[in-house]
Amino acid sequence: VGGAAGTLFAGGAGLFATNPTNGDLYKMNGPDNWAKIGGAGHQFAVAADAIYGLSPNSDAVFKWSGNGTTWHKVGGPASFIAGR
Repeated sequence: VGGAAGTLFAGGAGLFATNPTNGDLYKMNGPDNWAKIGGAGHQFAVAADAIYGLSPNSDAVFKWSGNGTTWHKVGGPASFIAGR
């Protein structure tokens, strides 16, 4: 369904993968159909209806808007995040 991935993340919101070279985040929209939804992050977590990302320096938590590469800040600094 695609090429090499750094890390895979899956849950109710879909299947996501990081680019193994630069860490950019992609969402699978179908076989061999991946769309970039954001840049690299420290950590990602997939919930039933959303994906969350911890910024590269862990100073904020963001939730993907569901459109393009737009993310909204939903929290401050964190050591880690976990999906539900």
